[in-house]
Amino acid sequence: MEPSDAPNLPAPEPVPAQLPVRHPRRRAIPLVLLVLAAGGVGIGVQQRQVADGWRDRSIVLEQQREEAVGRAEALGAQLDELGAFVELSREDRAMLEERLAELAGEKARAEDLATVTREELATLAAAVSSAVTQLNACTDDLLTLQRDTIDAFNRLAGGEGVDVTPLNQRLEETRARCNTARQAGANAVALANRLR
Repeated sequence: MEPSDAPNLPAPEPVPAQLPVRHPRRRAIPLVLLVLAAGGVGIGVQQRQVADGWRDRSIVLEQQREEAVGRAEALGAQLDELGAFVELSREDRAMLEERLAELAGEKARAEDLATVTREELATLAAAVSSAVTQLNACTDDLLTLQRDTIDAFNRLAGGEGVDVTPLNQRLEETRARCNTARQAGANAVALANRLR
């Protein structure tokens, strides 16, 4: 058949050029990958922050642990010292109890021997009173002699003539009085020692 012989058929309509078909899946994949990548980065950043937080916390905890170990060692040393002190205290207590027992025995013996009579106490009181009176007189005499000696020295330094004979005589009298007072004091002490 020749082309002219062909029935006149309507000419086929031109087929519109086909637009490339875009598959929604193909567009969604890069978007999903982008979202996943952003999420992964976000999770990574968050995990990094969490890790940094845990690292910082572990450093702080390690420092606190070291400080606690130091305090524990110091407290252990103090505890050892206290333990030694307690042991010494126990030993001291035992020694004190033993000494108290000894003192109680000595007290009992002293009470047996301490039969000081009223007359002996009166004698001792009189001896002490006499010694004190004599020592006071000695002190007064020494102060008067000192004052008069200074006065004589000042007069001599001023060019006056001074007779030291009366001062020397008073010095001898004062020395004798003071020796008597010292002896009275020694006698009172001896009497007190005998009455113990």
